[in-house]
Amino acid sequence: MTNQLVVGGLYLLPNDNGPSWLLAADEVQVFYDVWWTHTNNWSLRSSDARRIFHRYYSPNLISKGKQIGYEEISIEEIRKYKLNLPMNFCRFSNFQWGLHPFSSLDEFDSHCNKLGLELSNEMILAEPKILINAKGPTGGLKSGVMIEARNGMWFSEKELLWQAYNIQAKFKNNIQEGVGIHRLGWEKKVASYYIGGYYDNAGFLRMYENMHTTSDAHKQG
Repeated sequence: MTNQLVVGGLYLLPNDNGPSWLLAADEVQVFYDVWWTHTNNWSLRSSDARRIFHRYYSPNLISKGKQIGYEEISIEEIRKYKLNLPMNFCRFSNFQWGLHPFSSLDEFDSHCNKLGLELSNEMILAEPKILINAKGPTGGLKSGVMIEARNGMWFSEKELLWQAYNIQAKFKNNIQEGVGIHRLGWEKKVASYYIGGYYDNAGFLRMYENMHTTSDAHKQG
């Protein structure tokens, strides 16, 4: 599906007055930037402040949006804002965030194994550090916490979920449906992610799953 979307493309979104600049895309969602009239430039190029990416549901952009131009995103910008990183990972519907931190990775792994959850030691994120935002009891996000990969190069699924679990364990939360880590934006020169459930806060993953479930049911019928 993403081959129908052009990263760097300028799109008109439904109900928007101006163009949107597509920064990254997968089959579920896109990240895009907006034009700042007071700087006469894209917001991404106008300020190095903390960034929460604007997002849109990919199937809706394909069916309802219109590409009106193109502006290349430089390699430097892709590297700076970490635009090539996965949007969602560590998603498990049969696991929950808890209030008990685990002092060691082995202890956390043992806990997961008892629940029938097998986590991979393979690389899941090719970054040495990221910012993680926990979720509070009313749904708001807490200030980001910087975490660093123990090998100084990349995170495995097991290590990333362990570190995120310990960050979230400090706060009660209202997350009911599993666990997941989802891209938020960019801050302090690293990618920022938020702790959530199996589905993202915008509901795009659920919409995409439901769309394919309905489509498969029609095919079988």
